Amino acid sequence: MGFKEDVDRLATQVKKRAEHINNEETTKQALIIPFLQILGYDVFDPLEVKSEYLADFGKKKSEKVDYAIFDNGKPIIFIEAKPVNEKLVLTALNWPDTLTAPRTLSWPSLLMV
Repeated sequence: MGFKEDVDRLATQVKKRAEHINNEETTKQALIIPFLQILGYDVFDPLEVKSEYLADFGKKKSEKVDYAIFDNGKPIIFIEAKPVNEKLVLTALNWPDTLTAPRTLSWPSLLMV
């Protein structure tokens, strides 16, 4: 299958299973890991994908994100998992501070899933 077909298949699966994706761990297993695999990341290689990664976000130090995606030893994307039925509230993340860090990113990338 191609990329579009893989994404369509995952979207169909998520719609069917959404009512059962009711916590962060299930979100990771049913949505995030399969999506990262579709994107071509080896989710079992800690040089590419690290779970429970400690990251510095502005004034907060050593904040954990659910996943960090790495390229050449540097984090390029952070992913924070939430249950499918949970509303995302950006103010809870202290969004302005989050966007100022970490310094290793040329443009901070934080995905909330």
